[in-house]
Amino acid sequence: MKWRISWHIIKAESIPVGDVLGHIVGAGEFGGLAFFENGEVATVSAKYTVDYTNGTGPH
Repeated sequence: MKWRISWHIIKAESIPVGDVLGHIVGAGEFGGLAFFENGEVATVSAKYTVDYTNGTGPH
């Protein structure tokens, strides 16, 4: 099934780790709507974490 999503950031925070230049950790939340090819619409929400060094890393 095909679908598309429209979402926005509800909350996002990050802090520098301080071990190497450019290393940050963060967390946030987003929400929005998913639109399915059969006409159904659903709410979407998720929380996330990041661990980046100079813009790369797990997320």
